[in-house]
Amino acid sequence: ILVSIISSNFNHNNVTNNGGSLFLNVGAYVSNCVFDSEHADNDGGAIYLNSIITDTSSIPQSILDYLGVFNSNMTHCSAGHDGGAGYINASHGTVRDVLFAYCSAGHDAGAGYVNGNYGKLLSTTFINNTATERGGAIGSSQNYLVVENCLFENNTAKRGSAYMLAGIDHGLDGIPEGHYNSIINSTFKNNVGTEEGGAVHITGNNNKAINCTFLDNYATEGNGSAIYVHGNNSSVIDSEFYHHECSRGTVYIIGDNTIIDNSIFENNTASRGGAG
Repeated sequence: ILVSIISSNFNHNNVTNNGGSLFLNVGAYVSNCVFDSEHADNDGGAIYLNSIITDTSSIPQSILDYLGVFNSNMTHCSAGHDGGAGYINASHGTVRDVLFAYCSAGHDAGAGYVNGNYGKLLSTTFINNTATERGGAIGSSQNYLVVENCLFENNTAKRGSAYMLAGIDHGLDGIPEGHYNSIINSTFKNNVGTEEGGAVHITGNNNKAINCTFLDNYATEGNGSAIYVHGNNSSVIDSEFYHHECSRGTVYIIGDNTIIDNSIFENNTASRGGAG
């Protein structure tokens, strides 16, 4: 079942539970919409999408690619708990060409929270979003998420001010999520984490950042001003890191088999290990 919501405006709507504008229990295609000043007391300030797909064998890829939010603006939205603009409890969803600005969450994920596998976050901009705890822009507890051609700028949180994957409260052994995720061709600028992970905070294995630029991100009281990872088999490839500041390491990784290849570190500062 698929619902389409196209070329619509949602302004100043409020709910006491989830989904300030929309609560959907079906697959959704949202395109060319504006969400402004929406609020949910719990999760998903504008949208709460609840459509986990466990078996995709009978669903054409063209339909899976149709699921998600496209070419839309989400501004000044807020949630009392997680996902200031949106909470997606769904697999195989795509967010493409969306602006998230000035959104906030009382707990995690100032712009959006994703709980599901095989998601795509493409050509999307996150500016001036905040979370009280983790993931100033994005929070995710899933595997096989691709973040590509995105901009994260001026977002704030305690941990992972731009992007938080999985969660710091999991033990490394046996965690069910946070694996095989990729950040590609994306820029992280002027994001501030008051604790660990000035821009990116990851708990999980086999995660990688490829051809990314990190500029002027801060972990003001912790480790990893650009990237903090607790996991094995992490890769940072063809990426650039400029003007970071924290207690320990622009890139701070706890785990085995880390690869940092063909990357540039310039003018980074820490009390120990300015680069990593």
